[in-house]
Amino acid sequence: MLNNYFKTAWRSLWANNVYAAINIAGLSIGLTVVVLVLLYINRERSYDRWDTRLEQIYRVGVSERTEDGLEQSPSVQYPLGTFLAEECPEVELTSRVRVPYGETLVAVDGQEFYETKAISADSNFFALFPYRFIHGNGRTALSQPNTAVITKAMSTKLFGDADPIGKRLAINLQEHYTITGVIEKQGPSHLDFNICLSYHSTHFAANWFMRNHDTYVRLNPTVSRAALEEKATKHYALHYAASYTDGSAGTTVNTVDPVHWLAEQHGISGLGVFFEPVGDIHLRPIGFEAWSAQQAVYDFNPTNQRPVTIFSLVALLVLLLACVNYTNMAIAQGGKRAKESGVRKVMGASRQQLIYQFLAESFIQCVFAVLLAVAMVAILVSAINNTFGLKLVFWNAFDAQQNWQLVGQLVGVLLATTLLSGMYPAFVLSQYKPVRVLNGDITKTVKGRWLRNGLLVFQYSIASCFIISVIIIALQLRFMRNHDAGFDTDQVLRIEVTHTKLFPGQADDRSVFVKQELLRLPGVKTVSTGQLYPGLPYSDAVQTAVYDGGQQLAMQFGLVNFDYFNVMGMPIVEGRDFSTAFARDTIDAAVINETAARKMGWQDPVGKTVGFLGMEYRVIGVLKDSHLSGYENEVLPQLYMMGVDEPRNFSGHQFVFVKIDGRQAQQALQAVTTFWKMLEPELPVRYSWLDDDFARLLEKHERFAVLTSWLTGAALGIAVMGIFALSAFSIQQRTKEIGIRKVLGASVAGIVRLLSTGFVKLVIMAIAIASPIAWWMMNKWLEDFAYRIDIEWWMFATAGMAALIIALLTLSWQAVRAAVANPVESLRDE
Repeated sequence: MLNNYFKTAWRSLWANNVYAAINIAGLSIGLTVVVLVLLYINRERSYDRWDTRLEQIYRVGVSERTEDGLEQSPSVQYPLGTFLAEECPEVELTSRVRVPYGETLVAVDGQEFYETKAISADSNFFALFPYRFIHGNGRTALSQPNTAVITKAMSTKLFGDADPIGKRLAINLQEHYTITGVIEKQGPSHLDFNICLSYHSTHFAANWFMRNHDTYVRLNPTVSRAALEEKATKHYALHYAASYTDGSAGTTVNTVDPVHWLAEQHGISGLGVFFEPVGDIHLRPIGFEAWSAQQAVYDFNPTNQRPVTIFSLVALLVLLLACVNYTNMAIAQGGKRAKESGVRKVMGASRQQLIYQFLAESFIQCVFAVLLAVAMVAILVSAINNTFGLKLVFWNAFDAQQNWQLVGQLVGVLLATTLLSGMYPAFVLSQYKPVRVLNGDITKTVKGRWLRNGLLVFQYSIASCFIISVIIIALQLRFMRNHDAGFDTDQVLRIEVTHTKLFPGQADDRSVFVKQELLRLPGVKTVSTGQLYPGLPYSDAVQTAVYDGGQQLAMQFGLVNFDYFNVMGMPIVEGRDFSTAFARDTIDAAVINETAARKMGWQDPVGKTVGFLGMEYRVIGVLKDSHLSGYENEVLPQLYMMGVDEPRNFSGHQFVFVKIDGRQAQQALQAVTTFWKMLEPELPVRYSWLDDDFARLLEKHERFAVLTSWLTGAALGIAVMGIFALSAFSIQQRTKEIGIRKVLGASVAGIVRLLSTGFVKLVIMAIAIASPIAWWMMNKWLEDFAYRIDIEWWMFATAGMAALIIALLTLSWQAVRAAVANPVESLRDE
């Protein structure tokens, strides 16, 4: 019986191959989106889940609440790990990891490069984490000082196919590490490293104040995690409170209730130790600090869950669009299939058998659609990875479990799509009464016009939402590209400085020498040095400035040199720039930006003083506000200074900025890098163009725009097919009416208008429904930007006109075709 259903279904599809092809095309578009989203979700959910032994591994974190809010740190104090390892039998194994801030300089066999994914770990690390060793032994690889384990990819990069065991790495021009192991990564991890150096420290052994170690533990599966957290919290609170005591002041910790003592004495409450499963860290980390997001090694963020949720909803919507399209296409053939159903019922077929047959047709088409979608994904996945910076894997030759998971998901999607798309048509087409159908009374037996129209409105509402979104996203991107950012960095080269001292007031300052030598090079126009630059990732690191007799303002600060604002194209709107004509400019002069002047309430800021980092500075100029870190965050109050006489502990990198004549760009670049190699011969030259640095801030938004455009194309294509299907159904039902109207003298234009009016109303209704939804969605998206466009009515009007024109073009083909048909043929058929 089942075989007969599929045979009959196949013959029916072959007889209606045009409609079948359109059905399969629509479904395959939706399923392609679904499969791509499945690959993305599978990868995101696979972090630290590639081995069952990872299920018992946890990262230790600590939390506390102060007046600044709740802080949950993924790093803890060194002795907390010692306590867990030595005094907690519930813990089977403990390991500590340190992640260096920024980059690590690596030198090997004459190669020098900066590695952003290097960590240091103790000897238990590879006994705890089940990495597969290609060379070496995980239990002993880091047991000796100055040893290192590298990944297979890093081994290939440095040594090709040669065995790297015993080779030496020079780290930061200071220490040498011997390679004792090579690992192969089985899957993604929140701790994404290429080099792991051995680590052992006694310096922090008794330090209960500094949270600077990532600590991991393997727990006995029978223990209560909550009980262990309570036990660890009591111990932690006692020692953490002791780190706040000051013997000279006579303060004493309340050892009975240190948590209460911390709350009373230091305003710290909610103190606790928590253990989070490593498998949850990537998507739902409990412990997270803002600086973690700037470390290439760390691949975890509370926002990682958001795209998973959004893409899941988008995939579901697109799949629903495709299924709705299939439903409308099936019902569009209602007149043709009604007679078939009537004849089958007369021949003895039950309604249940007809339902099975129509579901078999749906299943066959869905099978072809899934196969086509899989083929499209296999073709597109590489381009998608390159476009969006992803690492999607369609078929993993090394992970059979992941492959079978995907196969199971595809089977589930196939069955769900079959039921979603085929159930309603199967029930509708199987309910025809044989007597009415065979008498030609098809119209009365085809019900649910409101549902078909509703489905069309639903389809086009979603498509219109995407069209409106694409327009608003494109306008916001244009705003960010064209808005006056407050600087002009065209043809400005940025060189990162490692050891050379380039700030006035610092020992061994060589800024004058470097500037003079660079200015002698061909094509070099201006040179300066500084800490801040356009394209610098946003940081809310600030220091408190004191002004007007004790008022305070948190300000971002940067050290600069002469000609810095000139090189950056940052205009001084009031006062003057730093100048060699004023000797004290290198000591106590400062330039502030417009935001700082406004927040301090200064109408005439030049000549006023501000206390900063223990010194008094004279404001000599006001700088136009500049969006150094893009448009997502408000411009911070800024204070620029040249330096001080005595050594100061200024944090941050130093950079040399070179303004180059665009006509000699390549010649100047070669000359500058050659000179720099002589200045710091032991280091690779690190440089970039400032306009490229700033453009990188927009990359994620541009990728989002491309993604939205692709989804808009998919949704619109499916919606157009839906209009095509419903218009075909309507024209089929009105064939006799059209013939009579033509006989009575109706024009082609009149008939086209008659056939199109109803659909135009539906499309306008869809646009009206989509507009407030799109307005809400885009307002939520624009909330991420401190500087943004205003959403205006003409954006919706433009999107509506575009959607309406596309719908009319789709309708006109069938409407004109019906209007010019010979009425004799249509009346003869009736």
